[in-house]
Amino acid sequence: PYAIYAQRILRLEKLDPLEEAIGPLERGNALHLALETFVGKYPGALPQDAVTHLIAIADQVFAQAEIPKAALAVWRPRFLGVAHAFVALERERRAVIERSHLDVKGRLVFAGPGGDFTLTGRADRIDVLKDGMAAIVDYKSGATPTRAQVQKLLMPQLPLEGAILAEGGFAGVEKRLASELLYISLADGRKAQKPVEIPDAAALTAEAAAKLAQRIAFFDVETTPYLSRVRPYRTDSVGDYDHLARVREWSGADET
Repeated sequence: PYAIYAQRILRLEKLDPLEEAIGPLERGNALHLALETFVGKYPGALPQDAVTHLIAIADQVFAQAEIPKAALAVWRPRFLGVAHAFVALERERRAVIERSHLDVKGRLVFAGPGGDFTLTGRADRIDVLKDGMAAIVDYKSGATPTRAQVQKLLMPQLPLEGAILAEGGFAGVEKRLASELLYISLADGRKAQKPVEIPDAAALTAEAAAKLAQRIAFFDVETTPYLSRVRPYRTDSVGDYDHLARVREWSGADET
């Protein structure tokens, strides 16, 4: 809540470090674009040499982004393993997919006591399934959330995207329920082989929407404080606004 207060009400934005080296953000953007381009180019049955095509697309994305050779020396070998694992997963999933929507924006308006609250988001991928349901897929270039974190709504991104989809809030995507929430790691080939699947997706999306509506109403009460670290899922995580909230002074954490 405090981060929302600092960013949305005080309108404070974190400044990028001077001369910051290329890193996880650029890698994540490049890998997302490569997969989006690949899935868009081959929406149906994959060719026999699909892995070769995916690697070629990634190389083109890296070149266009002018990724330094030093970074590519680390990124590209990792992506080779990711490419093999991703294509294997795609071949398995394509049998149940009717069509895919890629990198789509969505919004859902909640009517609160203090006025409308608009939830916005961008889905990496929404697969319309042949059984009439949908799968929402998120690519993670770093660590994926655990199943327990998502089920407890400590990491509510995909459940809330499911809530947007259930109300027809994604542009160009018809209203439908999500029966699958899927996180795919792009960190390396081994992790890409083990996507995180969230069970009871439809029920979880409904729960996420209901609890968000409750929180909106709670924070529409003027006496509700915007507290910092109400329910952290990790004690060593660092937020962009922790220094403003003076977290180190009152948390008692052993940080240096």
